[in-house]
Amino acid sequence: MKLSFLGVEVMRSLSKVLKSVVFESDKPLLLKEHSTASQKNGRMLNNGSLLNKVKHTHQKIYEDAGKRLLEEALVKTREIIEKSKKEAQELISKAEAKKQQIEKEAFSKGYENGMKTAIEQQEVLWNERIKELEKTQKDLKKKNTIFRKNLEEECLKLSLAIAEKILGSTIQADNNLFLNLIRKSMERASEE
Repeated sequence: MKLSFLGVEVMRSLSKVLKSVVFESDKPLLLKEHSTASQKNGRMLNNGSLLNKVKHTHQKIYEDAGKRLLEEALVKTREIIEKSKKEAQELISKAEAKKQQIEKEAFSKGYENGMKTAIEQQEVLWNERIKELEKTQKDLKKKNTIFRKNLEEECLKLSLAIAEKILGSTIQADNNLFLNLIRKSMERASEE
């Protein structure tokens, strides 16, 4: 594989930087100068140590990147959970409002239906009572007619008896004439 001139120069510069820096595990991003390595014409004397440090540095970089990704994932997870909680609360609020609206509508419909049913039942009862009243009124009229006839006859007998007592003799007269007089008198008395 051929490297471009720029790539080779970058590798050389990176090599010089890595040779002159020591990696610390506590603070991987903080680079310090290597104190034990000696430089000789731009080369390190301890090459094996440098490779271990580079491998260790790459491993630490990957671990740090993994930790950052994990932390970012945890932050996003918390955000998603909070967002989900808010959405759930909104859904619950909307459902509660809808429930109250449905209950209100059901109450209104139930009240209206109940009122209609109650009115219909009362109309049926009212009509029954009116029929009973009309029947009672007819019965009273019949009884009143019968009572009047009996009363007229009794008044006629009583009037003739009083007249005979006053005159001291029997009165021979047309009963119909006296009955008409009694009827007219009773009608006037009932009007008054």
